[in-house]
Amino acid sequence: MPDGTALLTVEGLQAWYGESHVLHGVTFQVMPGEVVTLLGRNGAGKTTTLKSIMGIVSPRIGSVRFEGRELISRSSDVIARAGIALCPEERGIFASLNVKENLLLPPEVKSGGLGLATDRVRRGLEAAGVDPGRRAETLTIHEFGQVVARLF
Repeated sequence: MPDGTALLTVEGLQAWYGESHVLHGVTFQVMPGEVVTLLGRNGAGKTTTLKSIMGIVSPRIGSVRFEGRELISRSSDVIARAGIALCPEERGIFASLNVKENLLLPPEVKSGGLGLATDRVRRGLEAAGVDPGRRAETLTIHEFGQVVARLF
């Protein structure tokens, strides 16, 4: 990516929940190394903006480009594999399991049946510097996000 090129560009993003038009032309850029915060009251559209970028909210129109690739028409799994992850406030973890056990749920569906993503999970935990035996409930939101981001 050339210097001065945005890592993420969102232009004119609009989204709907059923017939309710909930996002009206959201536009912003994130440069490499930059941290951007979405601020607003409850119901202002912060989470909806993130879910729309991830392809979780549909329909949506506008432009979402990551590393120069247009993602607006892509599914959420393709967007995640491109390198964008959403780490929701409600983490949906099993507190009694350790980090590795949580990440192995659910199993992967493969052509030969169900399997466990043990290699991918091991690599993600190593890259994030998180002990796989640590109790999942002790992870900070930052650590949780680091692990999730490295799984794809």
